[in-house]
Formats: sequence, C-alpha cells, structure tokens
Amino acid sequence: PAPASARAGPLHNHEEHTMKTNQSWGGRFAEGPREAVARYTDSQTYDRALYAQDIRASQAHARMLGRQGVITPEEARILAEGLDKVRAEIESGAFAWKPELEDVHMNIEARLTELTGDVGKKLHTGRSRNDQVGLSFRLFVADRLEVWRQRAAGLCAVLVKRAAEHREDILPGCTHLQPAQPVSLAHHLLAYAWMFRRDALRLGDSLKRVRVSPLGAAALAGTTYPLDPQSVAGEVGFPEIYGNSMDAVSDRDFVLEALFDGHTGGELAECEEPDNEAVQTLSTGNDLEYHCLTGFAGILRDEACACFTGDAGTLCGADAGEECSEACAQKTDGVAA
Repeated sequence: PAPASARAGPLHNHEEHTMKTNQSWGGRFAEGPREAVARYTDSQTYDRALYAQDIRASQAHARMLGRQGVITPEEARILAEGLDKVRAEIESGAFAWKPELEDVHMNIEARLTELTGDVGKKLHTGRSRNDQVGLSFRLFVADRLEVWRQRAAGLCAVLVKRAAEHREDILPGCTHLQPAQPVSLAHHLLAYAWMFRRDALRLGDSLKRVRVSPLGAAALAGTTYPLDPQSVAGEVGFPEIYGNSMDAVSDRDFVLEALFDGHTGGELAECEEPDNEAVQTLSTGNDLEYHCLTGFAGILRDEACACFTGDAGTLCGADAGEECSEACAQKTDGVAA
C-alpha cells in the first residue's frame, strides 16, 4: 500500500478547507450561513457533555491508526497526548468553546490542531462525523446506564439489609389504599428490592445493545483505509462492533431504550450513593407514610420516625424516642398509641 502520508493527502486537504470554513459541511458552500441558521445549528452548548467520551474514542482511533500504519506511531502519540491536554483545559474551565464550530466534536478537533499543528488534522483520517458521533453517544449512554445499574443493585442490598431487621414488625398490607392483610415490614421492603432488581437486570440487558461500536462504518459504507474496528471497540470497553455499516450510523434505538430504563428507574439518578437516606427518598418512604395517616394505625407515632432507618427520622427528622415535629404529629393525629 502507498505510504500513509500519500494516502491521507486528499482527505487532509478537504479537512483543512473544512476547518477554515468552520462547519463540517463547509466544503459545499462558498459563504457561511446566516446568523439565525448558525444559532439553530449550534449544539456545543449542550453536547459538550460528551467531551470525555469523544476524547476517549478519538484517542482509541488515533492509536489504532498508528498500529495499522495509516499514520506513524509518533503521530499517534502526539494526537493522544494532545487530546489529554484538551481534556485538561475543558475540566479546568480554561477551554474556549466556539459557537461557530457548532458542536463538541469540531471544537475539540480545532483545539487539537491548534496544539499539535498539521498532525491534528490527521485525527479524522478513516472516519466520518457519522461513526464518530455514534461512538461518542454510545459511550455517553453506556456510562450513565452503568451508574444507574450499580445504584439499583446497591439499593437492593440496602433494602435486603433493612428487611432482615424488621421480620417481626407487622403492618397492614393494603390494596387500593385499604387495609387487606397483615404483612411484615420486611415483606414490604423486599417487594421494592425485587423491583430494583428488575431495574438492575433491565439496565444490564440494555447495556449489551448499547456497547456496540460503529467506528469503521465511516459515513455509511466503510472506508478503504485498513482500519481495525475491533481493537478500537476493545479499547473503549465495547465487546462488539457493528454488523451492518448503514445500520451502525443510523441506529438510535439504544437511546430510546435508555430513556425507558431511566423512566422506570428514574429515581436512581437522584441517589448518588445507595444508602438509607437514598431509600427514604424513593416510593418506599411514600408508601410507609400512608401508614401514619388516620385510619391505618399501622405504625405508632413514636416509632414512625425510626421504623425505617433505625436511627434517623423518615418522616419528620426526629431521632428515635424524640417528639415528632408538629407537621408529623398532625399527620399521625388519631393514630393508636
């Protein structure tokens, strides 16, 4: 095959023109867009949230290009280290986001070229904005789903632990807000453990479909460069690559699936750590609060604030044995003492 520099020449000339016109589609137009259009197509104000994933994917791509001889190993090193500098600038707040560059991907690539010179223009060799965006987006969604999955599993563990402490505590099991059968508090808490277990399993199953790398599909039908898509996928932690290049760059099913998962287990996003306090903020706490209302008589007033955590108030913040707050006392007024 021809030397890397010879093979990459035409692509780099196009990319240089693209960078001068700022837009990734700039080669088609002699002039820039009107201001209103530029504002409409500016996505860097929100897609900058993908910066870490975009840099991670680009570094894997650059190292693969070096291994495959598309660029030299030294150029791959320069690109990877330059991207580290860009990430440091973003995380320190020193990075200057430019609306005219439209999105996070062009902003990062432009800054990389400023730092590394002509070598920076070689980063995009062998890939399209289509497969680049697809991989960055998949990495972003996968990272979020994994956090939610871990939180769901952690909540299960907390609920099981609390249930073990309340096997003998009896309360009315209710259907349609009406007392129906006596159940233990442990049984009640374990119902939620099973719910969050399903969430954790569902999130794990979704991750299998998210962790599929589209890099190598290029615009829609691959590229003539001798790429190694599987090695890029492995470096970013994805076990699979695409099966069809057209599907790879158009698929957004994984986003809809993640949104559904986030809706059914959405409260997980608010719980940074799966501890007792986190459990209190979920529907479990709301259900227990019903038992403090007049007519249920399932939880005594002086026990209501400590029955769930054992040491901190679930309804009014009072410690076990202390007087309930006025608001909680009003809720429990009339409950059997």
